[in-house]
Amino acid sequence: MNLRKNTLWRIPVYYLAASTVNFYVLMSLYSGLCIKPTVGADGVATVETNEVLMTFLGLAVLAAVLCLGGLWLCRTMTKMEVAVSAGALTVVYLLWAGSELLFPGWDAALGFATSFMSLNAEVGGLVMRVIGSPVAASLIGCFTPMLFVCFGRNHLPESETKA
Repeated sequence: MNLRKNTLWRIPVYYLAASTVNFYVLMSLYSGLCIKPTVGADGVATVETNEVLMTFLGLAVLAAVLCLGGLWLCRTMTKMEVAVSAGALTVVYLLWAGSELLFPGWDAALGFATSFMSLNAEVGGLVMRVIGSPVAASLIGCFTPMLFVCFGRNHLPESETKA
């Protein structure tokens, strides 16, 4: 197994940055397009949400993040390098999710850290709607960085292996 160590940082750094940006972009889109507060004639405030639009917006942003990062970062990496790079982040996410499942609320003081798991939450939310198990959805969502493996090369050209 020939791994170039200078490429292993790409997926974790991009994924954490993209997940943070994704969090704030989706919150802006949701509040502008999907969440409609109304006040009735009797003065009671109600909030209507369009969950279908929220799901499609989340999937569109996730697809954009994956395609942009995959085509930009993974074009010079092999599938093995991408898997190792994304696998490191997956292990961190699994440890984080596992500790949260074992000790609920321990990370409540780290409110900012939820933005680092925004992309995982998109996949986990879809899995939750399909299978209905929050624990399984949480753990399956941790494997979201592994989707970048689809963009890796099978092998490097000869000119790049000698460099």
